Amino acid sequence: MYSTRERIAHVVRRLGIGANPALVSDETSVAGAIAMMLDRRGAVADPPTVTPPATWEDVDYEIWPEELLPWWMTTIASGDRPLDERLTWFWHDHFALSGAKVDHAYILWNHHRLLRRHALGNFAEMLHSVAKDPAMLWYLDGNQNNAAAPNENYGREVMELHTLGVGNYSQRDVSEIARCFTGWIINEPAWEQSGFDYPDRDPWSAVFEPELFDQGNKTVLGETGPFGMDDALDLLLERPETGRHVAGALYRELVGLEPSPATMRRLGKRFSRDYNIESLVAEIAADPIFVSDEAIRAKVRSPLEKAATVMQGLPAAIDEEPGSITWTLDKLAYLPMHPPNPSGFPSGDQLLDPARMLGSFELLYQSRNLDDEDAPGVDVLDALGLYDVSDTTRTLLERFPRPSLQVGLAFGSPEFQVV
Repeated sequence: MYSTRERIAHVVRRLGIGANPALVSDETSVAGAIAMMLDRRGAVADPPTVTPPATWEDVDYEIWPEELLPWWMTTIASGDRPLDERLTWFWHDHFALSGAKVDHAYILWNHHRLLRRHALGNFAEMLHSVAKDPAMLWYLDGNQNNAAAPNENYGREVMELHTLGVGNYSQRDVSEIARCFTGWIINEPAWEQSGFDYPDRDPWSAVFEPELFDQGNKTVLGETGPFGMDDALDLLLERPETGRHVAGALYRELVGLEPSPATMRRLGKRFSRDYNIESLVAEIAADPIFVSDEAIRAKVRSPLEKAATVMQGLPAAIDEEPGSITWTLDKLAYLPMHPPNPSGFPSGDQLLDPARMLGSFELLYQSRNLDDEDAPGVDVLDALGLYDVSDTTRTLLERFPRPSLQVGLAFGSPEFQVV
């Protein structure tokens, strides 16, 4: 049904973010495209550093300091190590937290750096790191969880969203794992004196305070002991449901289809042996269904993917900066580091509401007016990664040869709404 070029584009869209015609044009075979996208050689993206604020008065309460989101969007659009960007975004959605509550740019940006560092590494190590990450402690009230008043927010979410999945734990497990997680707080500036509460620790880092920890026995998933956070997380990682749940989530992200029960068991068993994320991605990409007709254009294109595609394929406006995308993504309720809830960003049919679809056209402000006399010639369909389109779409573009009109028509076409 689909041409080789469309299948190559599919591989680029799923193992990266955006259509990226430069990457599509580099390959002539589907197998070559998969190998290219899985090849992580080359320079590693170096996120900007943010100086830790010395006092509460120095805290930047902007969700995204001016230079940070533009850096991420530019990195996504660059085509360098695209798999890193796809997986960084996936884990940001999986371990969702929001600047609407964690209004602290330094802590948020360190959370992004943590996800980027572990994106294709070891899931077990990432889970342990995220659990002690100040951004997650803040977002799900872990820093308020102590032996005298256990807070169940993070305990519930770590089982429901991050590891086991719905239906694989009890309310008793939630209460007990909350006790395991007691004692972790954030090293904040002292209010009435200079310096931080724990001067021998890094500013704004997580600190374990034994006096706040519940030292009694807890029973989690049928196991009993004086468990702390790391013990409880290891218990979750030992459960086969965790391997299946996380592998299934990544399968849906990359393939766009619901895995069969047999596929879920196979991937989950393989993943839970070592929790190697890069190996899991390679196994999913090697499955023939990954490039099947059923999988191609099976997902609704997200606002982030639309923004990346515009940046990658269309000449940038001279008087615009990538930071202008921030406002539009925020308007579309798809601003990175600002998911609506701990379940992450909307997907699928939720992205097809008229307001979000119409509002996404504002992403085109990032591109130059192609009607300008000095504008470079652009094949609009190729620029947006649309290779197999219907006769209706192609005829419509031919009726309106002005490049700026073609861009809008192609952007609004049925083929562009899916990836």
